[in-house]
Amino acid sequence: MRKNDFSSAIIALFLLFCATTSLKAAVGDTLFYTDFKLKPTGTTFPSGDLYTAVTANANKEAVYGGMTFGAGANGQRINFNNSMAVYPYGNASTTYVSETANDDGATTGSIQFIKAGTSGGGGYLILPKVKGPCDITLWASDGSGYTQSYIVYFKENLVGNYVSQATTTIIAGKKIKKNVYSYSGTDSVQVKFSCVSAASATNTALYMFNVMATKASLPTTPSVILLSGSSAQTVYQTQAIKTIVYQYGGTATSASIAWTGTSGSTTAPDGVTVTPNATTKTITISGALNTTGTYGYSITSTDGTNTTAALTGTLNTKTTSKYKTAYVTTASNGVASNANDLYFTNAIASDFDVNFISSTDTGVDFSVYDIIILSAIPSSGDAGLADLKTKCLTKPFVNMKTFQMQATRWNWMVPANTTTTTIVVPDTQKGHALFTGITFSGTGNNEISLSTGSAVNAAVDATSWIGNTPADPTVLASVSGGTGLGCYFEVPIGTSLNTSSATTAKQIILGLSETSWGTLTPGAIQLFVNAAQYVVGKIYTKVVNLTNKSDIYYSNNVINNPDQKSIVIFNAAGMKVLTSTLKTIGTQSLTKGVYMVQSGNMKVFKFIK
Repeated sequence: MRKNDFSSAIIALFLLFCATTSLKAAVGDTLFYTDFKLKPTGTTFPSGDLYTAVTANANKEAVYGGMTFGAGANGQRINFNNSMAVYPYGNASTTYVSETANDDGATTGSIQFIKAGTSGGGGYLILPKVKGPCDITLWASDGSGYTQSYIVYFKENLVGNYVSQATTTIIAGKKIKKNVYSYSGTDSVQVKFSCVSAASATNTALYMFNVMATKASLPTTPSVILLSGSSAQTVYQTQAIKTIVYQYGGTATSASIAWTGTSGSTTAPDGVTVTPNATTKTITISGALNTTGTYGYSITSTDGTNTTAALTGTLNTKTTSKYKTAYVTTASNGVASNANDLYFTNAIASDFDVNFISSTDTGVDFSVYDIIILSAIPSSGDAGLADLKTKCLTKPFVNMKTFQMQATRWNWMVPANTTTTTIVVPDTQKGHALFTGITFSGTGNNEISLSTGSAVNAAVDATSWIGNTPADPTVLASVSGGTGLGCYFEVPIGTSLNTSSATTAKQIILGLSETSWGTLTPGAIQLFVNAAQYVVGKIYTKVVNLTNKSDIYYSNNVINNPDQKSIVIFNAAGMKVLTSTLKTIGTQSLTKGVYMVQSGNMKVFKFIK
């Protein structure tokens, strides 16, 4: 080779090296970006529905700009809204705006994962693979105030399954949130966003505006984070805790947990399982607390040289002689988010041990509870409320959220708000346990005032039942001057409310909008207390003789029969087990169960022994 040729070759290799080096991403460089309208450059996104919400679209996928859009196993509707406009700040009722300055960055165009009516979810977006370490940023919003959620998954080197990293919930109507998810590894990673929101009304959706992946610096220290679950939990003995997952990263090669309150620092409480996973770099705490006590734990990660500061948590068991009560509402770490709920829970505190359950939590174990109460405050689209639809059938249940029963939610009834604050009780229902201790008013001595103020929404009128109409007696009270079916109801045991199973416990529906809860009357509170006591069997319905107003009722193992009517008692199988005309009829000889009492041509009532 001639000298000049050799020199030229050396120069060419040097230039190639420089060119190759310059292609290596620096920290902060953008690895991928899309706005679902114009970028990536050269991509033509569709307009309108990519998939409609039909089962025929289940598991279908389409690729645009290197991204995969999937309808999921249930065939979720996916819509491209190319004309969607977003602004840094503005009127949230008319535009989609950043919630804070730190959330800025969303631009025009979006994709929507829409869940109409009772249709299923599970639609997803998969990004092109990028090289780690990197940060993945998603700008997303809910649709008009309906809570939306999605799960973030990572898959390394396109091998194995997607591994869940985080679940993000968005509850602020038309407010865009910027969320960043970090991958600290050095392999290639593919990111999947999967919609898990509850079914919602036709034009509500999870909106995704922009996605970006940027190069991150290599970690220099170990780290550990709480990935999911609550680190402070109080449960009943033998009740399952909500699973807690910690994830370690950075330079960490392992993590460990130490316990207090047990026989040794490496011994978990009886019934609790600790599961480490070196592949996903997680430590999972699950199970149930079989023994009473307070158990603390601390989690650290290490790279062999450096160790993180400990993340701590507490698991506590409690016992109670009161009714174990699951009160489902907006809540965080067992604390109600809205003080108006306390008007009701404080009123029943002497007899009911109340546990606030977040309406966004799914998979809640209600088996340990004696009663479930649903507040009117949560959003109807919250994932936990969809999960509650069948679980409430087998437990004594007080439902204060009639709008949860609409066609786009539980498909049980059609409700309508009214501004009326007075309800009217039929004479035939005045002996119902719901009205124990209530003083009636009005010209017909049959009215109850619910609120001392004027509200946009007060009593909620049911205009119709959907599907299976509950058998009589159903209507306990109606909206004064209303034209609907009523607003306060009892759903008899054995009723099938458009579900595959019938109710096996008492249910009371209280149609009173949460917008009036700040001005409730003592009577409105007492109706709630009575409803809770009635469904668990603490108080019982009386039979009213409309001729002389004498009452026949069951209390404390005795049927009170002041006029010494002929009383016949039947068991749940319809067999006659006792007859009497005594003023006080003892039931000590009867075994535990459900019984029916009849007196002549008077209405039958049930009692539980």
